[in-house]
Amino acid sequence: MNDTTVRWTVRYGAALRKHLKGGIKSILPVVEKLGVQAVALKLETLDVARIHEKAMLTMAANRRLPINQRAITQANRFFTGTIVPIEHTHLAAVSNDACVKRLTGTVHRRTQEAIIAARNLKHGIDKRLAAEKVLKTSGRHHQKLLRQSDKLQQHVRLLTRNIISMQEDQRFNTSHRLHNEIAQILAAVNLRLGILKNKARTNTEGLHKEIADTQRLVVKSTNEVVHFVNENAKQNTR
Repeated sequence: MNDTTVRWTVRYGAALRKHLKGGIKSILPVVEKLGVQAVALKLETLDVARIHEKAMLTMAANRRLPINQRAITQANRFFTGTIVPIEHTHLAAVSNDACVKRLTGTVHRRTQEAIIAARNLKHGIDKRLAAEKVLKTSGRHHQKLLRQSDKLQQHVRLLTRNIISMQEDQRFNTSHRLHNEIAQILAAVNLRLGILKNKARTNTEGLHKEIADTQRLVVKSTNEVVHFVNENAKQNTR
């Protein structure tokens, strides 16, 4: 398509748009002029049909004006008037009327199909945008839940460590206190037995032996308790 044809295509689209907006009182002079220019450019009817279809698709896509049944009918009349000079140049002028009707019907049908396709495309775009918005919102909510879950896990781990530490401290303190208390009690018992032993020197030999055995038992018990407490404290500190 050369520059002259491009300029004619622009003029055709502008005139068609102005006609559909009601800005042209009489389209006959306009379409005749466009038709003569098309003949000079050696454009065929099919070429003009393609240009017309493209112009209608552009207006439907840009939504510059409502494309309804009335607009389609007016556009078909504009197209029919434009191609009349082209058809007059053909040798088979007798059969041109039927050809024009077929082309007009084809343009009409394809224009309606294009409008439906444009509407479906817009509907699909709207649905896709809505789905993307939902996914974006869902993604932000999911990230928020993940952050909350991480914080909760960190809090649980910290709380668990604190509880374990408190339990270990408590066991250690209990063991240490038990060690001291038992040692003090046994030491007191041992001391008491020592006193009894001293006092029993004037008594019978059997009493002296019994006290000595009791004192050895207390010492043995003390050692065993101390050993147990120490082992328990080592296990709690591991």
